[in-house]
Amino acid sequence: MPIPLTVIGGFLGAGKTTLLNHLLAQDTGLRFAVVVNDFGDLAVDGDLLADHGGDTVTLANGCICCTMGDDLFLALMKLIRRDDPPEHILVEASGVADPRPIANIAVLHPDLTPDAVVVLADAELVEEKAEDQYVGDTIHRQLAAADLVILNKCDLLDDYDQNEVRQWLAEQAPNASIVKARRAEVPAALLLGSGLGLDRS
Repeated sequence: MPIPLTVIGGFLGAGKTTLLNHLLAQDTGLRFAVVVNDFGDLAVDGDLLADHGGDTVTLANGCICCTMGDDLFLALMKLIRRDDPPEHILVEASGVADPRPIANIAVLHPDLTPDAVVVLADAELVEEKAEDQYVGDTIHRQLAAADLVILNKCDLLDDYDQNEVRQWLAEQAPNASIVKARRAEVPAALLLGSGLGLDRS
């Protein structure tokens, strides 16, 4: 049975790593794998650590964290070929990456199935960054690729400004669902398939 692949995207500082840290702390009942650029930012509690070897960390709850190194495809193949493959894979894209090509790996590989592209947006900064001459195009590509946009850091804005940003996001990502969050706290079901049910057709 193909393994669902979810891509977590968003510009630098939007809350991707915080989101993954919350996910790792939740008891989801699923054995999932998280693929990141660097372990350094993940807050893996020592009590949760079952094994650590090279580019892979195994948690006591059965979840796996690994670094992608230079080759994301190779990292994914290692996960798929494990004796105990994960039930779901999440890939944290770099802050300047377009998440759609990463998600397309799941379209092309028979052992993977695309689940969703989740993009975090900093409620305070996303509109400003989208107008920036250097990074604006990146922000627009990330949002256009999204199945789900997590409007993060909403607690830093009043209700009026939250609604303004949400309306702007709806124009930038017309095919995406938009969920408000503070400190990137969202239910695991939204990220692990059972709560998404999104269709990009």
